Amino acid sequence: MGGLKSDAAKTYLLANKKTLTTRRLNENDIEIDLPAQMPDTMATVIVLELKGALKTDSVRVLASNVPQQRLLAFDAQLHGKGFSYGDGKTDKYYVQNWKTNDQWLSWTFRTTQPVSFTVNMKYLAGEGNGGTFVLQTGTYSKEVKITGSGSVTKVLNEDLGTLTLPAGTHELTIKPVSIDKGELMKLLELQLTQRK
Repeated sequence: MGGLKSDAAKTYLLANKKTLTTRRLNENDIEIDLPAQMPDTMATVIVLELKGALKTDSVRVLASNVPQQRLLAFDAQLHGKGFSYGDGKTDKYYVQNWKTNDQWLSWTFRTTQPVSFTVNMKYLAGEGNGGTFVLQTGTYSKEVKITGSGSVTKVLNEDLGTLTLPAGTHELTIKPVSIDKGELMKLLELQLTQRK
C-alpha cells in the first residue's frame, strides 16, 4: 500500500474476518499478503485498522506490479500562465493554450524499486501547431520534435523512448524549446509501460 505512513494495528478480509499479514517496506509503504483465492472475486473489501491517526505521503507511487501507468495532463503541475483544460470528455482531457516557452508541465512520483518504462505520449496538434520540447527527469533528457497534423481532433501518439529509474522520488518535466506559430500541442497523457 503506497503512501501509508501509519502502522497497521489489524488487517483482515471483511467477508470472513480472515487476518492478513502486513510488512512495512519503508517509512511510506506497507505490503499486505493476500490469499490466492479471495472470498468475493468481484469486490473483496480489505479492512486496515490503524495504530493512531491516519498519516500519508502525498507523492504518487508507480507500483511495480502495474504494467502500465498513465500520467494525465490533468494531474500535472502547470508552470507558467495561460494554460487551460479541455472539457475532460473522451480525447478532450488535455492541457491547451501552450503558446510560450515559459509554460511547462511536471509530474512528481515515486518508485519503490528500480524500473524501466517505455514512454508513449498521446496528444492533439492541428495544422500549424507543434514545435520542439525536452522530456527530462534526473539524468534522462530527450529532445522531441512534433509537427501538427491536418486534424485538430485526431489523437496522435509519439514514442519517447525508454526511461530507466532507480527507486526513489522523481520529477518528470516537459519543457518547450521552440513553438511553431500556434501552440505546442494539446497534451493528453504520458503512458509508461514497464519493460521486463
